[in-house]
Amino acid sequence: MDNNAALAVLERLKKNSPVRDDSDVKVWFSYNGVKDIDKSTELGRPVYKMVEEITLRYPNGREIVLQATPHHIAQHPEAYERFKNQEAKPDDGTMLKEWSLLPRNVMCELVDLGVRTVEELSVCESIPQIANYYADWIDSAKKWLESSKTPQNVVTGLKKKIIELEKTVADLQDKNLVLTRQLQGN
Repeated sequence: MDNNAALAVLERLKKNSPVRDDSDVKVWFSYNGVKDIDKSTELGRPVYKMVEEITLRYPNGREIVLQATPHHIAQHPEAYERFKNQEAKPDDGTMLKEWSLLPRNVMCELVDLGVRTVEELSVCESIPQIANYYADWIDSAKKWLESSKTPQNVVTGLKKKIIELEKTVADLQDKNLVLTRQLQGN
């Protein structure tokens, strides 16, 4: 759903909410990873870019999460300032929760320590609080990232992209044929 449609839903929700005063709405901003299809295909592994999101929780229990826009930031400057003061934007990359090699409990521990991506984990050997307990996972992250650069993974990523493009071309050819027949029929 694009942001305009989401804003329309938000407006309808506000009208249907038993409380029409925004002061009862809980608002907070956060970062979320959104899959970068092109980079994922290029590198042969999942890559996510970080985007700012806004969460609105209404008194009736409904919760809406949207990609944050300048409009949201202008509407809720205090919440946005709190968010910016508390949270640094993580680098784009493969989210730890998407890295299938990492057990969930270790992922939760690392996220609590501020590590969010495999790329961040791979450079944590100089941070004693992390390196002392997660050295094996740091090494695994480095090896995994390095292996994703191998020619085989690049070829696999390119093959996937070619298949997607071939499907797109076939769909366009079908649509072109239908339109041509419609024009010839008129």
